Amino acid sequence: MGAKLAIIFTSLLFGSLNCNSQNINSSDWLAIGTGFGKSFFLDQEFIQQFDNRTTLSTSVVNHRVFGPINEKREFYLDLGYSFPQELKQGDSINYKFAGAYLGIPWQTFRFQLIDGKKNDYKLLFSTPLYIGTDMGWMWLYQYKTYQQNFFLNVKVQIEPRLVLFQRLVIGTGLAISYDLTRPEWNTNENSSLNTVGFKNTAFSVNASLGWILRNKKQSKPQ
Repeated sequence: MGAKLAIIFTSLLFGSLNCNSQNINSSDWLAIGTGFGKSFFLDQEFIQQFDNRTTLSTSVVNHRVFGPINEKREFYLDLGYSFPQELKQGDSINYKFAGAYLGIPWQTFRFQLIDGKKNDYKLLFSTPLYIGTDMGWMWLYQYKTYQQNFFLNVKVQIEPRLVLFQRLVIGTGLAISYDLTRPEWNTNENSSLNTVGFKNTAFSVNASLGWILRNKKQSKPQ
């Protein structure tokens, strides 16, 4: 399911290549991008029930749309998918652990350190700070049996970012998120999985590449 959502979102992103950023705001530019990273989960009670784990992390790919609203604010939206990890209980019980999320900011701040005015906008450097929500599902499954855990996280993320040659965006990010929801798993009718609840509180790191789309005015990126 998570993979299908990621494919759909990717199609929508690249279908937006003919769109203009003025549909988002009257700002100068809109960008699309893809990030790769790791999420490190902090729920030790959940982790310790598995024989092959003292820590638990997943590799994450995310697709995002972003761009300045004004000199100090930014629009940001992303969809991510956590690739499956194998978890074991004993010698014969193996699980797969995966997930997907949608990230929506409540508040964003842009700290512009190099504004590009002195280099014809060939190099810009800014550090956006996002405070917002991640919501989605984690899945634990074994063959055709599965259970899912809905989460709603409060998230704080900082993302230092370079803009090169008015088009290419290179970024890296650090984030901490705290799960506000109950830890219980929802199971399907045939589920016989025996696991404790899970809280999706995590620390994450990522690196990303993006491409700036111009609006009709073809103005310089902020």
